[in-house]
Amino acid sequence: MPPELLARYRIAPIERPRAPRLKALLTQGSRVLRLAGEELRADLPLSLADRWRGWRNGFGANSFILYQLERRDPGDYLSDYAVRLRSDRANGLFNAVVRNKLVFARTMALFGLRHPRVYAWLDRGRVHDLERHIGESRARDWLTGLEQGQRRVLKPVAEGQGQGIVFLARDARGLSVNDVAIALDDLDAFLLALRGYLITDFVVQAPYAAAIYPGTTNTVRVLTLWDMDLGRPFIAAAVHRFGSSRSAPVDNFHAGRGGLSARIDPASGWLGPGATLSDANRLSWHDHHPESGAPIAGIRVEGWTETADSVLMAAARLPEAPAIGWDLVITEAGCCFLEGNSPPGVQVWQVHGPLLADPRVRRFYEAHGII
Repeated sequence: MPPELLARYRIAPIERPRAPRLKALLTQGSRVLRLAGEELRADLPLSLADRWRGWRNGFGANSFILYQLERRDPGDYLSDYAVRLRSDRANGLFNAVVRNKLVFARTMALFGLRHPRVYAWLDRGRVHDLERHIGESRARDWLTGLEQGQRRVLKPVAEGQGQGIVFLARDARGLSVNDVAIALDDLDAFLLALRGYLITDFVVQAPYAAAIYPGTTNTVRVLTLWDMDLGRPFIAAAVHRFGSSRSAPVDNFHAGRGGLSARIDPASGWLGPGATLSDANRLSWHDHHPESGAPIAGIRVEGWTETADSVLMAAARLPEAPAIGWDLVITEAGCCFLEGNSPPGVQVWQVHGPLLADPRVRRFYEAHGII
């Protein structure tokens, strides 16, 4: 705001210290180093010439393979460089709001959208009950109160890509962690090591998703961006992830961890074939799940029209965060919002085709200085 207007209306000027700029530069530098470290550690079947072509265009070896850039135009794809170093510009301060799982759950509740019930905050073996507000208690006491057949999800409040997620359950054997029986003494040590976790309800997926692969909860990830011409959100891409024995207990597709990604047609909800990186780090496509044998391509996501409407409604209510990757579980009662990804990674979508081939997507990323 011009100084004369500040003075006329007696508005205190905002003084921005230089330290945050230095912090931003250090953050950018650390991201570059992390990206370089991942490249050096990557054991992928890629020639030096192809690696160099990928690096020159901002793509790591993993993305080069997934996007088949040896025969496709890299300019149509949002690069790893842009995603890692610039994509947080779109949501700015609201990146932290969207990716904080507790804030996200509270926001979904405010919007009247279904999300897993959040029971408590867990940190270093102590639990703070967020429903009954009864003060602090020992995590072991709180969790051993589970009845047979009950399951809880323990997940870090600020991490993504399935990192650190724990499924705790009680069955006829007693307590188990990720389907492995655990002794009470081990449970104490385990819980002491968890810092900044939420304890939430376990969401049961719809039968169609369980039939494709029953060993994981198979989630949907939807990318919403803001249409720069119409001033409203649109679905830029959508996929259905399915787990495998390599990815279990989650359905993680990222970085070749074993899960499959099947494109969802945003208009109809029909699934295409599932893509995954094999044990040999080679891209492969599957019309049927490679372990269960159940069909993937040609299956329609149940309740997709209602799911798409719910996602667009949520996105429209968060215009300050115009680029969100939504994680959902499709249940028999409809979709359930798990978490938001901000800024979202794009490999899970771009393995099926370049995002920047859509003019609306390109305009969005150009407007925010990401490309």
